[in-house]
Amino acid sequence: MPVQSCLYYVAVVCPFSIDVQISAFKKWMQERYGCKHALKSPAHITLIPPFRCEPQLENNLKALINEVNDGLMSFDVIISGFGCFGKRVIYAEIKENSQLSLLHQLSNKIFSEIIFDNNRSFRPHITIATRDIPESSFEEALKHFLAIDFQTSFCVENVSLLKLIAGKWNVIHPL
Repeated sequence: MPVQSCLYYVAVVCPFSIDVQISAFKKWMQERYGCKHALKSPAHITLIPPFRCEPQLENNLKALINEVNDGLMSFDVIISGFGCFGKRVIYAEIKENSQLSLLHQLSNKIFSEIIFDNNRSFRPHITIATRDIPESSFEEALKHFLAIDFQTSFCVENVSLLKLIAGKWNVIHPL
């Protein structure tokens, strides 16, 4: 019987204090509009979107994360306000940050042996709701978030590997 591949992604995971704030926004969307998809992940900035990989290569993925982290010099990220992608995603906005863009490029370069087709443009954000926002409620939900004065920041010190386990994304490296 063939081994099933697993889903992974690479991200900057927000510190606990910011995760609590972002989770409150996600829970508001769940209570108000039934949105639950974004609740499957901790607050994060995706560097490499979900990809499939054989579980026996997981240690190789962890070694690549170590390689990214070895080349990382810490820097600050500013979160300021909210935005959207079409009528499918509401997110917390990340202020333009050249160091974050360089980290994205470094991650893609290091992971290029495993992920061959990762040519998506990089628009850093922290998802509040995605894919399951009722179209009829999108404008109302976005208006709610645009009225909130949300600003915070944190120091990026490492990159994490997340794995989908039992329907929830979990940080598996570094722990």
